[in-house]
Amino acid sequence: RKQLTVQPARFPPVQVIIGSDTAIKFQGRDIPFGRLDVANRVQVRYGLESRTASRVSVSAAATLDKTAAKVLLATRDPGAVTGTVLDIERFPGELPHITLRDDDSQDTVTLNISTESVVLIDGAPSTVNRDLLDTEVTAIFHPDSLELIELDSQASDGYNKPIRGVIHRFVAKNLPGNLTILTRDGTIRTFSRTTDTVVRRNGRQVSVNEVRLGDVVRANTRIVNASGDAAPVLEVLSLSSPPLAPIHGTITGITNAGQGSMRATITTNKLDIIDILVDADTQVV
Repeated sequence: RKQLTVQPARFPPVQVIIGSDTAIKFQGRDIPFGRLDVANRVQVRYGLESRTASRVSVSAAATLDKTAAKVLLATRDPGAVTGTVLDIERFPGELPHITLRDDDSQDTVTLNISTESVVLIDGAPSTVNRDLLDTEVTAIFHPDSLELIELDSQASDGYNKPIRGVIHRFVAKNLPGNLTILTRDGTIRTFSRTTDTVVRRNGRQVSVNEVRLGDVVRANTRIVNASGDAAPVLEVLSLSSPPLAPIHGTITGITNAGQGSMRATITTNKLDIIDILVDADTQVV
């Protein structure tokens, strides 16, 4: 027999049995158990005593909450520049400084490299050296300090502008149009993630199961334009976790979220309703 673990929004996880008579439906059509994947959103009907599911309905995808989207788009975006490496300077006792010329504006910017900076040469972790001179790169940096966050030598192909925004909708299965990005200007763009798509978080390759709604999409995300009206294919999906955002309001409910965690419902000063998870690592001050 097969088992399915489902995480309800406000209750502990539930394990149900998938039997030969269990109907598994996606958009009204029968699909096999093997089509289910981690992060699928489902509705399950099951017997309380037997724990056997009679029906599993698979939703098309989870979508980023409108309130969360507003908060995320209001946070400050990291600086990003795609262009040519003009110079690499090294001073005694200091880490290197790298100067780039932006392809669009033709302006130059000098970035400070720190021990936390991630440098990717042809997709592999590396260090800054003079072999990068005259190379086309994408650099992501802190606008205030000009500290380099991530540098990627596999820059865009010149035909596709950098994509910056947050994950708006995500389907774990390899289906056309299985991922949408809410861009900084509020546009929702659709893409296809395939088995060949490289997913990186903070410069390090991760499993597709680590993609989360609201993840920040970095400017060194790369796409391949598809033919006809098909959605562009993601070659590299470069992510970082969303920044912390303040919430001002009143706690209007607290429920048990299981595994030692609690879920707090907050009504903000703007009358939006937000659920947050409070666990052992949450600081209450």
